[in-house]
This record gives sequence, structure tokens and C-alpha cells, in this order.
Amino acid sequence: MILISFSAFGQEELHSRKKKAIEAYEKARSLIIMGQNIEASKYLREAIDKDKSFDEAISLLVQVYLEKGDKTQALNLYANSIEELDSDFRSKIDYNMAKFFWLSAEYERAQAYVDKIKGVPYNVIPQDVELLKKSVAYALEENKDEGNLVFEQLQAQMNLFDRQYFPSLDASGQLVFTARDKKWGGDEQILVTRDSAGSWAEPKMISDKLNSGLNEGTASISADGKTLVFTGCNRPNGAGSCDLYVSYKEQGEWLEPEILPNEVNSRFWESQPSLSSNGQSLYFVSTRPGKGGQDLWVTNKVDGQWTNAIALDAINTAKDDASPFIYPDDITLFFASNGRPGLGRFDLFRTQKDENSWTSPENLGSPINDEQDQIGYSVTIDGWAYFSTTLGSGRIVMKRFKFPERLLPKVEFKNIQVTLLDSLTGEKLKGSVTVAFDAYNIALEPREVGVYEGLIKGEMNQVYAEVIGYRPKQQTIAKPSTEIELLMAPMMRTFDPIYFGLNKYQLSSTDLRSLEELASYLKENPHLKLNLVGFTDSVGSSESNLVLAQRRVDAVLDQLKDFSVRQDRIISKVRGEQLANAEVGDNANSKHYRKVEIEVIVAQRPRN
Repeated sequence: MILISFSAFGQEELHSRKKKAIEAYEKARSLIIMGQNIEASKYLREAIDKDKSFDEAISLLVQVYLEKGDKTQALNLYANSIEELDSDFRSKIDYNMAKFFWLSAEYERAQAYVDKIKGVPYNVIPQDVELLKKSVAYALEENKDEGNLVFEQLQAQMNLFDRQYFPSLDASGQLVFTARDKKWGGDEQILVTRDSAGSWAEPKMISDKLNSGLNEGTASISADGKTLVFTGCNRPNGAGSCDLYVSYKEQGEWLEPEILPNEVNSRFWESQPSLSSNGQSLYFVSTRPGKGGQDLWVTNKVDGQWTNAIALDAINTAKDDASPFIYPDDITLFFASNGRPGLGRFDLFRTQKDENSWTSPENLGSPINDEQDQIGYSVTIDGWAYFSTTLGSGRIVMKRFKFPERLLPKVEFKNIQVTLLDSLTGEKLKGSVTVAFDAYNIALEPREVGVYEGLIKGEMNQVYAEVIGYRPKQQTIAKPSTEIELLMAPMMRTFDPIYFGLNKYQLSSTDLRSLEELASYLKENPHLKLNLVGFTDSVGSSESNLVLAQRRVDAVLDQLKDFSVRQDRIISKVRGEQLANAEVGDNANSKHYRKVEIEVIVAQRPRN
């Protein structure tokens, strides 16, 4: 992380009238913009030799020294030049010195320079000065290292790659993370492993459907293990530079990922996703216009559709807010920020959802936070915090520590098991089991034929079981393990079409009796739906025949509605004279084509 930005230089009148000093200074600025700070320092020293009171050159050279960690030269230059500097430039150097020592965890020395700042330092916004003052004061008060946390590096098989970071865990102990390694050409890939009896399995690629020749960045798996959102960059179907993609797990396999819609992605950068325990809320980071450079956003899944993302303005700051992690209670949010008083670069904070807002963020303090970046945390329900950190060699490895109990909310997951049985033979049946909550459904995973399991948070309303050839069944289960007995369904009935006279769409009394019988059958079989298709003969224009076919379908729909059949159980379409033209051609005048066909079909339960 760059301590001080050199890329934005103003066009103000310089505090020197010596041409050669100015020329040297301008060369240095150009080199700094290109990242050549060491070469630039030579020209800055030359500028100062030409003009001992050149405020801009002195201030900038102090920044260069601090940037490369050479505080001795910075302090010497400041001490030798202090009498030559204007007050706002002295304050600028005091500000930079205070920030340097704060980022070095030398908080008392940082405070000494904070105390010297007078007024508004040159080229520093007042909000940044105020934030630094509060941060140093907070660090002096907080840096007590109250806890005895042990930061464990994960087992060797968990850190096999050049870099591994942003771990995400589900409630069953499955860990998903992103890795980068030279054997993949430096590309990012998503890997998965599982904790079994205290020993981690060797990580493996999560799925060929998810990993590709492109970068698969930070990912988040829902607590139930059924939904994965990850970052994909520079993809052909992308909305911006980096976008969020989602994949669902069905029958133990991850499906092809889908890019999240424009309600979530934008032409800006989106990354660092975090899913709620049920996969119905998604928190992420975006650089789209907001309060700061990076802001936190949230989108919710309603009726199977992601809503327009909303900025968490009660949390976001004018700086960068990043790395959201929603705890499995779906109320507590951990995140990183460099826009609030803290111990260093990015500190970890905690906030909780309070009706429609969020509580004031709480800095997690020492020893969780220190002068380094705290980003990419995932906290399990049994209290382990997983994170990644950079070693002195430059490798990034994953570690963990036991999270203080006082910072963790209480949340319990239940492991439930449902067995599907034939009610007559007792044979186990292959089908599907869905747990219904107030606002969403969760599909249980098959453990073996007829046995379905899942980790569930909260109180279940109903369990819905489906097996082809059997009547679906919905029932409440009150214990973790239960059996559901299913009855074989009778063969689905077929119903004759409703026929119409030439250019007619009115129903006869015979039609009404047929439709009443159809309505009764549907009430007895709630798992069935109707498919209605309207046809005409080929007499007349194709346009008028489509209108006539629609009127015939509408007549059947209206009558079924009168018989209390819900309209969402009916799929309707019109084909007009298509069938007549295909079989006979123009001028096919036959009752056989003047009809509404009726097909009984099995309803498909939508995925939430």
C-alpha cells in the first residue's frame, strides 16, 4: 500500500524563483508520477541545493524518504530545513511524519507530530487531518493487547500455492478460497477443502464449470453450501472490469455460473462478495459512485430475482470500505475500513442490522487489529476466524485464530435428515426435499438414495417432498430425523379439446360440464398444472385467426377462474392456423382445427 500518493500535483505558483531549482523539481515530479522515486530524489536534492527555502521540494523529498522507509533521512532533512519552511509546509511534513509513525505502530511518536500540526497543512484536506488525529488518539488508548490470541498458520496442505486468500466457509466446515500460482500462469482459481476430524483435506479445484482460463477472484459460499458467488474479470459477457457471478449446487454438482444482473453489476469494479446463510442477501464491494473510493453494497433476492443494489451509507465512509462478511445470524456484519479511527491501514469493524439501519460500527481493537491490513476474514459459527496474511517473503498464506466470545453473536444450525419411503413397500425413493421458511426455500442434499440432509438455521415451516410417479407431500417435521411416506400417484387423466363452431368462441353447456370436471381434478391434484393451446382453421387472414384463437383461450381461462382454478396454475398460448396450415394448407375448414387443446402437466417448483 502506498503511504502517500504522488500522482496528483497542483499547478500552483511554486515557492522558488530560481530557474534551475524549479527545473530540477519539475523533473523529479515527472519521475515520481512514473514511479521512479529513487531517481527523483536526486533531482529533489539538486533543487534544494539550488534553493534552501524551496518549500515544495523539501516537503516532497521528505515524502519520498518516508515512502521508502528511510525515516532517518526524512527527520534530518526536516530538522535542517524547518526554519526555511512556511507554516503550512511545516504542518504538511508534521502530518506526513505523524502518519508514518502511526502506520509503523509508533503511536506516541505519531502523537508528538500530531501536536505540532497548526491550521490546515499544505495540500491536505481537513477531513484527513481530523481522521489521523482521531486514529492516533484511538491507537494510544486501545493498543493494550488485552487478549492472548494465538494466530495459527493452517496446515501445510492448506497453503500449497504461491498465494491463497479470502477464505469462505459454510456451516458444515467446507472452506472455499482463491489461489494464485505460477503453475497456472499466475491466474486465479477457486479451490475447496474440508475439515474432517481436525485435519484438512488437500485442496482441489472446485469445479471445471467455475474455473476457467480467466481469473476467478474472491468467492463466497452460503452457510448452507448451496450457492456460490465469485468475482470474474474481463469476461466476454461482463458489465465492467470485474463482475459478480453466481452458481447453484444441485444434486452435489455446481451448475454453470451466471453473471448477476445489472441490478447488481455495473460498468465499475465489483468484488469481495459475502452471502447470507440462506443465500438470499449478497453484500459486496463496488467502486461505482458513492461515498468513497470503495463502498459496501447489498442486494436481496425477492421472488427469485435480485433487487437493485443499495449502498450501506450508514457504514460507508469517504475513504475505502471493503471485505464485508455477513455472519450466519444474517444480522452481524464484519467489514474492513480505512476511513474510521483505527490502529493502521484497514481495521476490522463490526455492526449489526437494526430494523432498517445499522448500528454504529465498532472497531474490534487490538490484538485483532494492528498497523497492517485486516481484510478478507471469515468467521465460523464455532468461533474460528480465518484470514490471509502476507509473509516477509511475499507469499500470502491463510491463518486462523479463535475469535473472542464477546464479539460473536449466538447462532445455532440444526442438522436435519429426511428419508423418503414408498408408503406400501417401505422402499427408499429418489426424489427431492425442500425445506420451506417464511421467505425462502432450501433444497436438502442427497446423502444416499432416499436420504436427504442439510444444515438449517431457524424454525422450519414445512418440508415438501417430490418423487416422480408419486403424490407430492408437504408436512411439518418436529425432530431432526424424520421419514416421509409417499403414495403412488394415479395415472394422469387426459382431457378432450374444447371445440368451437366457425368463427365462434362461446362455450356450450357441454363444454362447461367438461371444464367443471377438469377444475375438480385439479383441486384433487395440487401438483398439476394446465397447458392450454388455442387453434383455428385456416379460413381468413392469419392475423384475424390469432385474435380468434386468443378469444377461445380466454373463454376457457375465464370459465376455469369461475370454477376457482388459480390462474398461476395455467400456461396458455395461441397458435392460430399453424396446425391447419401444417397438415392441410390454406382454406382448411374443419372442426378438428377449431379448438383449445388441454394438456395436464406436472408443476415445476422454481429455484429460489
